[in-house]
Amino acid sequence: MKLRDEMRKVGPLAVSRHQAASVVCALAIVVSGMPTASAQSADSAQSADLPLPPIVTLVADDTQTPQQQAEDLMKRLSHVTERLGQMEKTNLEPIWLLVPGLNSNIPSAYGGGKGAFGVGFGYQERTRFGQSDDGTAGMIIGFGDPEKIGADVQLTALDLSQFGDRASLGLKLHRRLKNDYAVAVGFENLLVRGFTDGQRSVYAVVSKKVRLAESSRKPFSRLYLSGGIGNGRFRSESNVLSDTGSVNVFGSASINLSRSAILFTEWTGQALNVGVSLVPWKNLPLVITPALADVAGPGGDGTRFTLGVGYLLK
Repeated sequence: MKLRDEMRKVGPLAVSRHQAASVVCALAIVVSGMPTASAQSADSAQSADLPLPPIVTLVADDTQTPQQQAEDLMKRLSHVTERLGQMEKTNLEPIWLLVPGLNSNIPSAYGGGKGAFGVGFGYQERTRFGQSDDGTAGMIIGFGDPEKIGADVQLTALDLSQFGDRASLGLKLHRRLKNDYAVAVGFENLLVRGFTDGQRSVYAVVSKKVRLAESSRKPFSRLYLSGGIGNGRFRSESNVLSDTGSVNVFGSASINLSRSAILFTEWTGQALNVGVSLVPWKNLPLVITPALADVAGPGGDGTRFTLGVGYLLK
């Protein structure tokens, strides 16, 4: 009871911090979900699982006589025509412009690359230890090449009621590795305008894609795991309150339900969240991530509904 009373005295603590992190994650989902820019989206080109016809060369063999060359070329042209006819009958499903996200309130090691740009919005029905709702908005820009070193720069408006008066800047450096691994280090609240309920947080995270089936089009064919360590908002609620402790662990597990839906659970360092990330339309680069925060664990004062929305502009 003493801990709860103290939490109410000092205010929301991780509330705005939580919501800012939610919109940052929603933005990261959008940028990392681009088919050309992310390890997470390596499966987003849905036609990649379809068998491709063998390469056929139409160059004649110089060792053959002219008649033999002509007969050989006609056979090869006939083979190409046959393969084109087979491809016409193949029902190629359209490529999804985006893939769902892997979490709502913790970072993963995936990120965007040069030219990536997205905007996002985060909402929670009520703040921690409060009764009023809250919302944040932001944008994210990608730089570099995730195969080497990619960078995501995130700008978040912390208070929509006084837009521009309170804002924070974050940075994540990430790299995609072999065997479906990715690593990243990040800095939240690196720069702050006005004030924030959260503190500057530094983290390191590793993500891994586990292929449970050959085709990514099948449900439950891709499992994504992330685990990391960080300070600041990742510390336990009691350590945040007493301003003690240095680092804590966080992590998530996500699995695809379909091409357009991923179910996830995550440990923030304080509590357990569960949710689903959705891409409702194939041709619209929009990601919607409803979740239940503080479902279990010592942090918070009961389950709360949160919502993250991200849209890819470029």
